Amino acid sequence: MDSVLEHEAPAQQTDDHGTNGRCSRRKRLLAAVVALPVVAIATTYAVFFTPDSPAELQLSSQAADTAVAVPTGMWSVGEGSVAGYRVREKLLRLPASNDGVGRTSAITGALRLSGDRSGMRVERGLRLDVDVSTLKSDDDRRDNSMRTVGIETDLYPTATFVSTTDIVLPPGVVSGGQAAVAVEGDLTIHGLTRPVALAMQAQHTGGRIEVVGTYTFGWDQFEMKQPNKTYVTVESDPTLEFQVYFDHESAKPAS
Repeated sequence: MDSVLEHEAPAQQTDDHGTNGRCSRRKRLLAAVVALPVVAIATTYAVFFTPDSPAELQLSSQAADTAVAVPTGMWSVGEGSVAGYRVREKLLRLPASNDGVGRTSAITGALRLSGDRSGMRVERGLRLDVDVSTLKSDDDRRDNSMRTVGIETDLYPTATFVSTTDIVLPPGVVSGGQAAVAVEGDLTIHGLTRPVALAMQAQHTGGRIEVVGTYTFGWDQFEMKQPNKTYVTVESDPTLEFQVYFDHESAKPAS
């Protein structure tokens, strides 16, 4: 009798081990099924809305030209200039949001500077033209959407700003420092022109005039449709941002 029990005990242990193994496999399968939607959402978020949006544009940290007189005359938009937009977005119903940022270097324009070191001004008529059809972000779907929704670059490929008053430069800019200025003018976007006041910062450095500015406006100000899609919701009004370098006419090579 004892010998029979000794042989039956291992059989019972084998059955228990098989049952536990099947339960363990079921638990792992259930966990995988539950995790799939979470992984899918996380992957979608990572692909379309990475957290490393370009930083806001700021004046460069180059040394200011404190001992160099700022020459008067015509200054034209030069290399390194960028302009674009920034808007807050949220993917589906995820709590985290991200800045959608598009930029272009297709900018032309000029300003005329007059006066002397004791008092200088940018004459009215400062002009900036931006080819918004060349705006690029980190998502082709966003870029393609802007062709027919929002700014509708297929129909309105150019944005323009023209100042309508003289801009008196603060002494800090003339002496090589940085200063904030408000510039009044006409802004044309989406085929419509509106009077605006742009907040700008300016400095004279490296023989160039550098200007950085922003302007936030409501979608209805320029009769634009907010570009919401099935996969993304736009949470804020758009902000125009720009960093423009002007080079003096004397710096251009003779043609």
